[in-house]
Amino acid sequence: MPDLESYKQEILDKLQEAGAKGLNKTQLGIRSKAAIQAIETLEAERKVANLETGKKYLYVLKEYDIPLEMAHERIEATILSYDGRLCTKTKILNDSKVRCPGRVRKEFENAIEWLVKENKLLKLRHKGYFVFLHVSSLQSLLPSFPTETEEIQASPELRRDRVLEAYHQVCQRIGFSNVEIYDLQQALGIPMKQMKEFLLEESRQGRAVLSLGDWSLSSEETRSGVIYMGGKSYLLVRFKE
Repeated sequence: MPDLESYKQEILDKLQEAGAKGLNKTQLGIRSKAAIQAIETLEAERKVANLETGKKYLYVLKEYDIPLEMAHERIEATILSYDGRLCTKTKILNDSKVRCPGRVRKEFENAIEWLVKENKLLKLRHKGYFVFLHVSSLQSLLPSFPTETEEIQASPELRRDRVLEAYHQVCQRIGFSNVEIYDLQQALGIPMKQMKEFLLEESRQGRAVLSLGDWSLSSEETRSGVIYMGGKSYLLVRFKE
């Protein structure tokens, strides 16, 4: 009869194969007490996560426990599917309802604000409620300018030693190890999108720590550096060395 470690490894193997789609209890074959103990142990060890809420279950490996990023992707895909037509929040929620885990749906508000901050989404007030339009829908009507993606591709590769050098300069200037993401981006002179993508990867790798900061006291420039993650707004970063 399989022991606890065998059950744990079996679950991890199945979730590895499933990737970001995840698997529910039935798909994982969790029926016996030993299997239940195995999945609970993996959750406690932070090796797997449940993307659902309440009494529902959709397990993924911890690396895929990114409900905000998933909501971001689903919302953008939904609005793009409207092909230039205005889209309400209700339509976004309903069109994204199929196979959309509870924790992902809970991040929809934050994901919408993230898309607005990235200048990918226009948020317009119409007859007392908000409607949304993807910026790409207007590109054919506007003069041609390099996109932020094109700017990033044209920029040299962002090396960690270069970032750390700029980080230390900012630290020395302000006297603190937690620096504003905006200040670091300005010191490096790179597109903000490139800065955020670099910091997100550094955070995932455990090489940087993101901190909230004080949103209410922050300027618009400081707020432009916000990184939305886990339903929170991070304005500051500290590097581990």
